[in-house]
Amino acid sequence: MKARDVLQRYAAGEREFQGANLRGRSFRGKCLAGADFSGADIRGTDFTQADLTGVKFCRATAGLQQRQWVLSILIAWVMAAFSGFLYWIPEGLIGWLFSAESTEAIAGWIAIVILLAYFATLIHSGVLAGISTLAVIVAVTVVMAVASTSLLLIISEDIVSLVATAIAGAGARSAAVAVVVLGSITIAITIAMTEQLVIVGAVAIAFIVAMIGVIALAAVEAIPLAVIVEIAAALFLTGLNIYLAWRAMRGDPRDLWIRATAVAVAAWGGTCFRGADLTDADFSHAQLKCCDFREYKGEPTTLIRTVFKASTKIDLARPGKTLLAHPNIRNILINPGNGYNQNFYKMDLRGASLVGGNFEKANFKQADLSEADVRGANLKEANFTDTLVVGTNFTHAYLTGACLEAWNLDPTTIFKDVDCQYIYLREYPNTLGSRERRPHDPDKVFAPGDFERLYTQLMHTVEILLKGGMDNEAFAVAFQKIVAENSEITWDSVQSIEKKGEDVLLTLEVPPDTDKAQVERTFDAAYVARLEAQAEAQTLRAQDMKDLALALANQQNTINVKAESKAMSDNPNISVGGDFKGNLAGGDLDASSSVQNFDNLNSTISTALNQLPEPTESDKPNLKTILSELHTAINDSELEDDDKAEALAQLDILVQAGQTPSANGIKKQVKRATTMLTGLIASLPAAAKLVDTAKTLLPAIATYFGL
Repeated sequence: MKARDVLQRYAAGEREFQGANLRGRSFRGKCLAGADFSGADIRGTDFTQADLTGVKFCRATAGLQQRQWVLSILIAWVMAAFSGFLYWIPEGLIGWLFSAESTEAIAGWIAIVILLAYFATLIHSGVLAGISTLAVIVAVTVVMAVASTSLLLIISEDIVSLVATAIAGAGARSAAVAVVVLGSITIAITIAMTEQLVIVGAVAIAFIVAMIGVIALAAVEAIPLAVIVEIAAALFLTGLNIYLAWRAMRGDPRDLWIRATAVAVAAWGGTCFRGADLTDADFSHAQLKCCDFREYKGEPTTLIRTVFKASTKIDLARPGKTLLAHPNIRNILINPGNGYNQNFYKMDLRGASLVGGNFEKANFKQADLSEADVRGANLKEANFTDTLVVGTNFTHAYLTGACLEAWNLDPTTIFKDVDCQYIYLREYPNTLGSRERRPHDPDKVFAPGDFERLYTQLMHTVEILLKGGMDNEAFAVAFQKIVAENSEITWDSVQSIEKKGEDVLLTLEVPPDTDKAQVERTFDAAYVARLEAQAEAQTLRAQDMKDLALALANQQNTINVKAESKAMSDNPNISVGGDFKGNLAGGDLDASSSVQNFDNLNSTISTALNQLPEPTESDKPNLKTILSELHTAINDSELEDDDKAEALAQLDILVQAGQTPSANGIKKQVKRATTMLTGLIASLPAAAKLVDTAKTLLPAIATYFGL
């Protein structure tokens, strides 16, 4: 079926394309969401950047087309032949050793020993480690050879002979490296194609070419022992290549680069899903060898809730940076039933489809399970400490005994019909040996639906941390602010206020559709603004205290000057330059001046109180009575003299405001005066009489002035 026909039928509303032959077709960038390609032949099909959301590829066959497969086989066989040709060089070295003499033979045997060290290292630690070891050994050997030549003063002919031998030995070692690398990759490629005959063919070609070299050398040298050794060397190198390729394709970490290279070559021209959106796609029982799931131009392939259950040969696909790149994750995607007691610590399982899997006692600590599908999974006693489960679907999952300490979820996390009898909120027991079981009573279990209700309630809360503790006044102002902006939030919405070290954690229940971030921002802004206002008021209070002190001092100086002037007029014998001037300059005042100042303030306030008008509106409090009671309470209070003087000064402002309550700026003056009085009274013990009096009188004053 041609791609054009599929797209036309899809546009007409058809979604059923089961068993279609789509080999080599291109759907690059097309939308095929919801289509059913179950059982289709998609070998060599190009789905680059296509929208394949919800597409079914159940039992589909992916991979290489026939012609591409033949081309890859030919490439592998050519590489095998070239690998066999390279066998001739180490074989020739061996034959030459049996005919060489003295100095040359010694150098040749040194080369053989170095090669044996190289082979031992690559078998133990991998090809790359072997090459590194070989490079070091060669460098050391060359340095030692030069040093020994200088010390022994070997004649020039021997030096030339040694150099020639060293060059031959280096060539043999380089050839041996190429033989192992090229040969192992060649066989790995043929393994990636999973055709046993191809593997046999590649090995046979390499060995036949090697034997041709042996026969040619035998005809020239005519040394039977050398021929036997050369044949043994060819067998050894062939066997070594087979072993390294098999080890790499099995996933051995020592030679993963061989596997990656082989899969990349084998997958060239295969089914391509690069940059495609495979959200909710289904590859159950599909054959996925030689597929390409890498990103395309920076756009990753999306594998959210993509099903790979029972798919085959997916380990021979190019995974890119998707979930398929990690062998453990790939294995549980194919067979979710193998997750028992598995360790997924810190693994990226975002979007993994683990439906119906057995993950009893599995460790998901600090893993990312966001948007994963674990419907019906057995998660008994699983560890979800610090696990990210935003948008994860736990429908019908079994969670009894799971540890849910500090896991991260939000309202998109689904807990429908979860089967859970109890959970733990601590990974390790506390000092009392408790893991914070819920329900607390070990004899109780959750009733059906309890777990869902518990975590649904938790997801509809906002947690606000108040650094350094809670200021009651600022808290009240901030809470009133969010109540005013969110009518469904009330004082009953406060779930808890907990002490967290020096901080306080406020937990607030909010409606499901509430913008939690906005609620937190509103509260924080109002709370901080109130704290700043309090700090500013404290600064103003300090300034007012300073101004008041200066005013009182000036007033006292004026009184004393008037008294001195009167005394001088009554008694001309008193000198102006006497003690009074000295006391004034030194700032010393009479001890009775403070008492006289209070008397003057009280006299002024009493006079002004008597001038206050009688109340004309029945709904307003009697300001004259209120201020009179406050006047008496201040004078009878335990305030320090400075604080008492300031309190009387603020009371005088209130009395003056009462005479012209409707004048411009009066409310501002009254508000400032009552704020100053509140701050002064706050310094008194809670049981002080003025404190109780102020709690009643100050709000009444604010009500009178409409504050």
